[in-house]
Amino acid sequence: IDIPRGAEDGSRITVDDEGDIGVCGTTGDLVAIIRVEDDDRFYRRGSDLILKTPLKVSLRDALGGTVDVAAPTLDASVRIRTSPGTVVAPGRFYASEGLGLPATGGYLRGRLVVRFDVAFPARLSEAQAVNVAKALDGDPGEMTVEGSAAPEAAPPDGADAYVYPYELDDAPEKPRVPPEFVPDGCSQM
Repeated sequence: IDIPRGAEDGSRITVDDEGDIGVCGTTGDLVAIIRVEDDDRFYRRGSDLILKTPLKVSLRDALGGTVDVAAPTLDASVRIRTSPGTVVAPGRFYASEGLGLPATGGYLRGRLVVRFDVAFPARLSEAQAVNVAKALDGDPGEMTVEGSAAPEAAPPDGADAYVYPYELDDAPEKPRVPPEFVPDGCSQM
């Protein structure tokens, strides 16, 4: 049986004339129901893959818009970067187009959705605290959710994958096995 890439849990595949022979001597159809195993690294939501473990970044990189870290995909590891000036908020989701699963019946791929774990320093010297306050004084920053234009396909090998802020929809699905943390609306893969 050929299972299409990106097939979802519960999908049915019918193979004509490969089932049991009926009372009248005709051959029935074989119907296979797909069961997708859970993955240790990702939750699945349609064709999007949501990385379970946040990617670690420094506070300097998170505030300076210079995040540049490796992230796993199902196929390989890619270099995840933010566009210059993007401030990374801890716990917020970010996405990169074309790095998820193939869409069923199509040629496009879903998103790779990640979170960042920003490492805060335990202490700042007085001079560092003054410099941080000076750098941020009077500019509370502006949070944007529209992101940036993103390619519809995965970047070529060796190319960088840029992420943009991403909001998970509020259409909750119950996971099959409740893990310690499942983002709202996500199911285990």
